[in-house]
Amino acid sequence: FAAKGAADEGIQAQLTARAVCRYLREKYGSDAALQKAWGDADVTLGTATVPDATARDGSGLFIRDMSDPRDRRIDDYYDCYHREFEDFIIDFGKSVKTALPGCLAGGYYGYAVLGYNPSGMTARFERALASPWIDYLYATVSGNHRMDGLTRHLLSPFHRFGKLSSMEADDRIHTAFFPGQQCNNVIIQKKNFVSIFRLPDGGIG
Repeated sequence: FAAKGAADEGIQAQLTARAVCRYLREKYGSDAALQKAWGDADVTLGTATVPDATARDGSGLFIRDMSDPRDRRIDDYYDCYHREFEDFIIDFGKSVKTALPGCLAGGYYGYAVLGYNPSGMTARFERALASPWIDYLYATVSGNHRMDGLTRHLLSPFHRFGKLSSMEADDRIHTAFFPGQQCNNVIIQKKNFVSIFRLPDGGIG
C-alpha cells in the first residue's frame, strides 16, 4: 500500500486485492448492488479486481462524477485504500495509548497537498482525527526549500476535531544528500515556522 504504484507489485498487489474485496463486501453486500454501482453486469463481489493505472482515470474529469460508474469504481478503490492506512494508524495509536497511558499518539498522515498521484495521497483522514486513539498527525512543509511555511495538511478539520497538526520541517539545514543540493539555513527555517503561525486559520490545529 505504499505510494506511487507499489500497490500493484508483488505481495502488496495481493494484499490490495484482498482489501478491496473485503471493502466491497462490507459496502455493497450483494452482487446486484455492486453491479448497479459499477455499471457492470458481470462483476461480482468475488471477481472484482483492483482498477489498473488506465482505469484509475475514471471519466477523466477533474472532479469525479459519482453518477458515472467509472468514477464510482475509482472512488471505491481510493476509499478502501485510505481506510487501510487509517486503520493501521488508529490501531497503532490504540496500542501506544493502551501500553503507555497518558502518552500522545499519532503519525505521518493526512497529506492533502502533495505531488504524488492519488495512490500516494492520504487526503481522507477524518476517521483518524475522529478516533480517540489519535491525538495528532504530522505533515511536512509543502515543498523543499520554500519560505511560505505552508503545510501539507488542510488545517480546518484539525480545529473541528480538536486535534494537533504538527509540521515536520523536511529540509536540509547543514548537509545535503546529493552534490549541489540546496540546503536551508536556520534563518529560513525560522521564517517557515513564523509563517505558519501567521496563516489565516491560526496555523496550528
